[in-house]
Amino acid sequence: MIGQEVLSSSISAAPIFFSATWQLLGPFQIGTREATWGADPLEYIGGFRSLTYDENATFYSSLATNGTVGWSTTTANLSTTDYKSAKANLIVSFEQTDWVSLQSVYGWAALQYQAWARGKIQVDGDMKRTVILYTDQVLEFWVDDEYYFGGDFYAYRRAPLVLHLDPGEHRIDLRITRDVRAMGGVGEPTVSIGLEAEISDGGLRALEKSMLLPDMVEGKLVSPLGSVNLRNEENYWIDVSSVESVDITYKQKNSANVCRTNVVTHVFHPRKSREPQKITYLHRAGIVSYAVLRPPSEEAIRHILPDIDLPVLLGLHGAGVETDSDMVRHAFDDGPDLRAWALYPSGVTTWSGDDWRQGAWYALTHAPDKIIGAAPVSAYSSIQAYIPYLGWNEADPAVVATLQSALADYQHELLLENSCGIPLHQQHGSLDENVPPFHSRRLRQLLSQVGCPSKYVELPGKGHWFEGVMTTQNLLGFYDKILKNQPAERSLPRSFSIVTANPGTMGSKGGIIIDQLGSPGLFGKIKALYDGDARLWRLLTSNIHRLHFSKSSSHDWLGSELMIDGKVFKIPANILLSGPWLVRSPNGSWEV
Repeated sequence: MIGQEVLSSSISAAPIFFSATWQLLGPFQIGTREATWGADPLEYIGGFRSLTYDENATFYSSLATNGTVGWSTTTANLSTTDYKSAKANLIVSFEQTDWVSLQSVYGWAALQYQAWARGKIQVDGDMKRTVILYTDQVLEFWVDDEYYFGGDFYAYRRAPLVLHLDPGEHRIDLRITRDVRAMGGVGEPTVSIGLEAEISDGGLRALEKSMLLPDMVEGKLVSPLGSVNLRNEENYWIDVSSVESVDITYKQKNSANVCRTNVVTHVFHPRKSREPQKITYLHRAGIVSYAVLRPPSEEAIRHILPDIDLPVLLGLHGAGVETDSDMVRHAFDDGPDLRAWALYPSGVTTWSGDDWRQGAWYALTHAPDKIIGAAPVSAYSSIQAYIPYLGWNEADPAVVATLQSALADYQHELLLENSCGIPLHQQHGSLDENVPPFHSRRLRQLLSQVGCPSKYVELPGKGHWFEGVMTTQNLLGFYDKILKNQPAERSLPRSFSIVTANPGTMGSKGGIIIDQLGSPGLFGKIKALYDGDARLWRLLTSNIHRLHFSKSSSHDWLGSELMIDGKVFKIPANILLSGPWLVRSPNGSWEV
C-alpha cells in the first residue's frame, strides 16, 4: 500500500493530484545509453510491475554495500498552477551507495544507475477525464497495466502523453535512468523527475509554445516557413480540413460539424539587417527547423567586390543549448567585422544536430572538402571517450563488436587523417569540469602522430564556458588569418588519406568519395598520391568495394589515366566529364 498523504487544500481541491509518498527500489547497474535496450535486472523476476512494497525484501545489486538493495520511500514536492493541474517533483538519490569509491575506479560511468519509483495519480469526481501527462527526465513508465516507452527524458515537453482515466486511483511506475551526459558528473548523482498532470477539455489543440517562425527583419520575414504543433486530445482520429493564419479547422469522428482550434499568437522582435536573425527551412525529415544567421557587417564587406562569395563560419554549439538564445546569438560579438556569414544551426532539438552531430571534429573528419579551417573549442574527442561504455551488461564478444562497429563513425580518434591539410586551432579551459581538457590534449597528440599538427591553447583557470570563449584573442587571430588569406582556388595536397567507418555519412576528400566498403563493420581507407604535372592519381585501397570522383574534381584534377592498387586505367572522355566510378569485381580487380 502507498501510505496516506496529507495534501494542502489548494492541491486536494483539484480534480487530479499525485501522491506525496513514493516507493523507490534501486539503484541497479546500467551502462551509457543502455536503457533503451532493456537491461533491467528486475525483468528476471517478472519486472517491477509484479512487485509489491516489502520493507524486508532485498534484491541483488552490484552498486550496493553487501550486494543488495531494498525498498525505500521518498516524499515528492507537490504543487499546482491552477484548478485543472497538479505537479509532483521527485529528487531521487541513494546516499547509502559509496559513489566516491565507485567513481575512483570507473570514472563518470560509475555515476550512472537505474531504479524504479511507484506512486499514484488520483482522479476525483464521477466522470472519465482526459489527462495530459508530462514526464520530465523519464524514459519509460507504466500507468496501471499500460506500458509507455519514450517519455520525455530531456524534458522538451513537446509530446506529453494523452491519457483517458476513470475516476479513482491509478498506479504509476517510473523507470529512473541516470545518464551523466544529460545530468552531469559533478556532485551527488541525483535525478530530478518532474511530473505534471493537466485536465483537458478534449478536441484538437494548437500549442502556442511550440510555434516556430522566422524573425522579422526591417519589416519583412526572412524566410517563408513556420510551424506549430497540434495535439489530439481525443481518443479517436481527427481530420484537419483547413489551415488559416491564426487557427485550424477540423472535423470530429462521426460528426459533420466543423470545429476550430484555439487561436495562437506570436510576437515578432524586429531585427536590423546586420543583426543575428532566425531563419526557418524545411528539414530533410519533413519538419520545419531553424538556424540563426549573422550577416557580415558593412565594415567587413567594405573592400570586397560584389561577385566575391564569403565563407560561412559555422558555430556548432554544445548539447543542451538553445540556438535562439542570447548566449548563441551574441557569441561572436567581440568579432563584429569577421569576413564571413556566421551560421548557428539548431538541429531538431538542443541535443541533436542536423548533419554534423558531434560538432567541429565530426565536420572535420566527415566533410573535409567543405572545411577551410576549424577551431574545436572545449570539445570532447568522441562520445566513447567522453562517457565510457562501462557498466553495460556482459554480452557475447560478437554482440559487443557489433555495437562498437555501429559507434565507430563517431570515434574521431580513428578518423583524424581526414582532417590533414586543414588549419586547426584547438582551445580548452584548464579547469573544464564538463569536458576535461584531456580530450583536446589527446587529439592534439594523435594529430601529430598522423602527421597533421594543430595549434593548441589551454586557458589557465578557465572552465567549459565563459563570456567571450569564442572570441579570445588567439581565436580572433585564427579567424582573421583564415578568412583574410583564402586562395582564389583551393589547391590539392600531393598526398593524403581518406578513412571511413560508414560511407553513408562520409563526404569527399580531394574529390574522392567512398561509396561502399568491402566488409561492413571494418574501416575502409584510401591512400592517395597526386602528380599535378601529369594529372595522374595513384590510389592504394583497403577494404574499399566502390568509389567515385566528384564531377568538379574530374574536371579540375583528373587526367586520362588513373592507377589504383597498381593497375593503370584509361578513362574515356565521356566518363571523365561526369566523374568516373570504380567498382571491385568478384575476382578482386577494379573496373571503371
